[in-house]
Amino acid sequence: MSKYFRTIGFSGTNGKSSSSALAITTAKKLIPQLGIGIVGALIPDFDSKSYYLNQEKKSEFRLLFDAIFTGRQVPYHLIKQRYFFLEACEYKRHFLNLDLEKLAITNIELDHTDYYQDLEDYTSAYLQMIDKTSDEVFVLKNLEQEAILSNPKTKILPVKERKLKYIRGEHTNQNASLVAGVLQSIDPTLSDEHILEAMYEFKGIWRRMEFLTTLPTGAKLYTDYGHIASSLSVVYNMLHQKYPEKKIIALFQPHQMHRV
Repeated sequence: MSKYFRTIGFSGTNGKSSSSALAITTAKKLIPQLGIGIVGALIPDFDSKSYYLNQEKKSEFRLLFDAIFTGRQVPYHLIKQRYFFLEACEYKRHFLNLDLEKLAITNIELDHTDYYQDLEDYTSAYLQMIDKTSDEVFVLKNLEQEAILSNPKTKILPVKERKLKYIRGEHTNQNASLVAGVLQSIDPTLSDEHILEAMYEFKGIWRRMEFLTTLPTGAKLYTDYGHIASSLSVVYNMLHQKYPEKKIIALFQPHQMHRV
């Protein structure tokens, strides 16, 4: 499906779900050509669904999808007319099946060790994806992989502080900086202030520092999908900053054997 749209993928070890959700939430206010967005998590801003569909373009999508699913030729006037934002997952190199115009990479650390042998093997998947991407690749200046930083397609973005209403922290600054860079590549007239206004009320996503309830003891219960050391550290630091005088207890449930 991605080959029929101007597809922009958000990938990386940590933050790809949050970044893609933030990008879609912001772009639907600023980019009229946005057609579809898909994220690997539930999004409060999408009525707790994992996707966004531009309702004003439903008739176009009906014609497009009908042609795709029935094997007929897609009408030429519908091809690559709308943007498609999505989370691009690197697991088993699945994202190589996508046809991307632009790629945004949040960060790279070794993950999915049931498939990737080491960090070099893991990084090689991103280099393959960069080769497949037709236009630009966006990364933050703190990325450590020189082979990606020096690639001619790569645009290196600074991390700027962006205070959102509901979520804060360095990881939010990084995600927001990446999203802003992508959106400004689509529409160079968008200012940082205009973008911040559009993303200001983003509420985050399911199981990313999600507050569940206050227990009878008064303890506040949060859930988070973090499953590697760096992401667990980020969650701890966020909670410690929010509740500096509180004792923090973590219950870790690895949902795959290789993450034990």
